Amino acid sequence: MKILNLVGPRIRRIRVGKRWSQKRLAEALQRAGLDKSREAVARIEAQLVYVYDFQLLFIARVLGVPLLELYPNIGAEDDLYDSVTELRKPRKSAAPTRRRRKARSGRRRLRH
Repeated sequence: MKILNLVGPRIRRIRVGKRWSQKRLAEALQRAGLDKSREAVARIEAQLVYVYDFQLLFIARVLGVPLLELYPNIGAEDDLYDSVTELRKPRKSAAPTRRRRKARSGRRRLRH
């Protein structure tokens, strides 16, 4: 999976810290004038889409944080290239994996 933005995890952390759902964030963005669905918010947080600079302005305003708070913390002494390269490395998905159900003994339902 290719990581397409660096702000997604920070947006999620801020949203969860405010105890907002993705739906609530999407609705707040829509009221502010940025047409984003809950699914679009999920894709941003999962780093599956690019985020435009003007979208970040809306997101920061709606979440009530300074724009720079949406970006990951990189120390002034840290090598910028190495830090960004590390941030762009694919991570394990936080999404739960689907488990197969155990076959029940006894009766089974027939599928038609």
